[in-house]
Amino acid sequence: MNKNTKLMLGVVAVAAAGVAIGMLLAKSKGEEARTTKKDVFSNLAEKVKDLLIAGQQILAEKTGELHEDLNTVKDDLKTTAKHTGKFIS
Repeated sequence: MNKNTKLMLGVVAVAAAGVAIGMLLAKSKGEEARTTKKDVFSNLAEKVKDLLIAGQQILAEKTGELHEDLNTVKDDLKTTAKHTGKFIS
């Protein structure tokens, strides 16, 4: 996870904690409070889900880039080995 992803997760976590504390301390009628809490937590859950999906996509991209880089290094090593007469598998 890069710094931006960690920062975003931290912001979401702090926001969730703030919302939860605010809702616990807020004075509202029963049904209204339940509806509001349900909406807030539903929206928060959706945001967290979107953030996790974005993180998975970034991870997949970086994994692909890493595989490409490793294959390039492997090919470079094989080429160097051919020129030096040493075998590398």
